[in-house]
Amino acid sequence: IPKELPHREKHLKDLLEFYMEQIKGFKNVHLKIYHIVGETGTGKTVTIVRFGQIVQEEAKKVASI
Repeated sequence: IPKELPHREKHLKDLLEFYMEQIKGFKNVHLKIYHIVGETGTGKTVTIVRFGQIVQEEAKKVASI
């Protein structure tokens, strides 16, 4: 998975903003649903996989504080 997804950077940014509260701390965690749609081959899966990698990186930072 590439570190940068040129046509999906906005989606990654939106996902991170949407879930940042859960990523940075586990207080007041509420169910949040973010719906990703698009044509076949437009990068939906790779975007979510990259988002998962970013979440893991952020969780490691939070755990080390």
